[in-house]
Amino acid sequence: MKGKFIVFEGVDHSGKTTQIDKAMKYLASKGRDALRLREPGGTDIGEKIRELLLDKANMKMAPKAELCLFFASRAQLVHEKVLPALEAGQDVIMDRYVYSTAAYQGAAGVKSPVGIVAFSEEWLMLPIPDLVVFLDGDPEVLGKRHRGEKDRMELKGVEYQRSVRACYHQVFGNWPGPYRIVNAEQAMDEVAAEIRGILSMAVAGSPS
Repeated sequence: MKGKFIVFEGVDHSGKTTQIDKAMKYLASKGRDALRLREPGGTDIGEKIRELLLDKANMKMAPKAELCLFFASRAQLVHEKVLPALEAGQDVIMDRYVYSTAAYQGAAGVKSPVGIVAFSEEWLMLPIPDLVVFLDGDPEVLGKRHRGEKDRMELKGVEYQRSVRACYHQVFGNWPGPYRIVNAEQAMDEVAAEIRGILSMAVAGSPS
């Protein structure tokens, strides 16, 4: 049997990294073998693309060029890592996927968010996740958690992040999919407990 394809999404500073850490430990405690990947990146080619996308020296990058780079990284990751793992029966836990592209590049006005997802599924034929966990919250509230230097995407400001959040909701409200929205403004342990319940249902009946 194929593994489960589980995606974590969220606006900046929503706590994705922390919650994925906890999710990986939870799945391991249930005897599941899970591969953790991130976007953009996850492969030698993808990591080089990631450097281009996040480098503050590239603030003048055209939105359409940005979109194409994200798709290039994703296509390589799916071909090289995601599909082989799923076929081998391994779960794949993804830190961002096409929904991030729909939200962030949709907010930049490249194409409608729903149109970006449709393009990915219908033309690029990217695999559809078994579960998408979206960590949602007010970008201004979540941004107060941030410590350290900001990357190129974070430097676009809180209003851009609000547009990103609106694009996420546009996708989840208008495109079919296994979406579960979690309030990321809750305490970290409360978020983790809610996600454990979601994961428990997602892998129920699957081989350990």
